[in-house]
Amino acid sequence: MMRFRFDVIEAQFCIMAICTVTSICGPEVWKNELFGIELKIHITALAAVAAVIALYSPLTVVFTGGVGKNGSTVADTSVLFPAVPLAAVVLPSVIIFCKSTSNAFLTHIVLYFIMFGIVSAKITCKLVIGHMTKSELQLSDSVFCGPLALFFNQYFDTAINEYPLLLICLVWCALCFICQSVLLVKQICNFLKIECFRIPTSKSLRVRK
Repeated sequence: MMRFRFDVIEAQFCIMAICTVTSICGPEVWKNELFGIELKIHITALAAVAAVIALYSPLTVVFTGGVGKNGSTVADTSVLFPAVPLAAVVLPSVIIFCKSTSNAFLTHIVLYFIMFGIVSAKITCKLVIGHMTKSELQLSDSVFCGPLALFFNQYFDTAINEYPLLLICLVWCALCFICQSVLLVKQICNFLKIECFRIPTSKSLRVRK
């Protein structure tokens, strides 16, 4: 029996709706009051409630343990381990943004979000693949070179202009994500003996057989 629940797809549609309303009506629309409280407070409260509800099931697994040996996962890793790569994405993004002295990330905030969005997307894909294949997740990843470059540039008193460095890191992270996606699709196609973005003809199928 199919059951509806508020998950990633629903959250993405809500975000798109909020961005659409903001683009049409302007950001000032969220300053309007409803029952004496600004709309942005209502949206934030609803998002917090939805997050708590969505986290109930994962937190149950965390506090009760996995199905593996000694409460571990089927890959014999801690149920808390996926929090490590996710924290490795969220924490640097906040620290780098707050420590910026040139306001380059605030001026080009869309590029900044896109770069860390790509980093987050790649790590999320690795988590999904690790869950589906019941395999151990490697913490190190080449996509982290982008945030590390921004971090060390700030550590050495912004030796390189942050804006061009942000563009370089964005391109690097995008290439890492594209390469991973291409290799993953090739591996799946080779394993299942199927074509990607191409429908084989009956003649090619006979030749393959």
